[in-house]
Amino acid sequence: MKKTILGGAIALFSLSSSALADGHDTMMVVWEGIPGYLETTIMADTTATGEQAHDVYVLEADKVYLQLSELNLNSSCAIVGAPYGDGEHPATIQPITGADGTSQFTGWPNANIKTYGENQTYHFENLLFNGVFADESGAIFGVLCTYGEGNTIM
Repeated sequence: MKKTILGGAIALFSLSSSALADGHDTMMVVWEGIPGYLETTIMADTTATGEQAHDVYVLEADKVYLQLSELNLNSSCAIVGAPYGDGEHPATIQPITGADGTSQFTGWPNANIKTYGENQTYHFENLLFNGVFADESGAIFGVLCTYGEGNTIM
């Protein structure tokens, strides 16, 4: 019975993730193993007006994306983890200290993601946030801080 329930849950997740990506401009954020690659890739992927160039950013399952500083988002987008299989884990985002051994996450409260703007929609799905620095020297305050009016977080 466990196998049937788990299989149904995986199938349901696969359907919801593919439904999110269908009809949207999607970019796969390929895991490079380079600290800071996640946030610099997404923040650099903007149009001339400063909006996100893609609607959906997909992170690889069973990978740990080491984050050097917060991911600042100024326009609507989705960040989702790809489906993962048996024995794998969701796409994981974990802070890491800078070359000098200190946190590069700015302001208070510091968090993995900060959203800005008005009347934006942000969607986060199938991601694992590990708030402890990779060298175990401390932790960041939280996952998400949102600023602006009329925003929707899913």
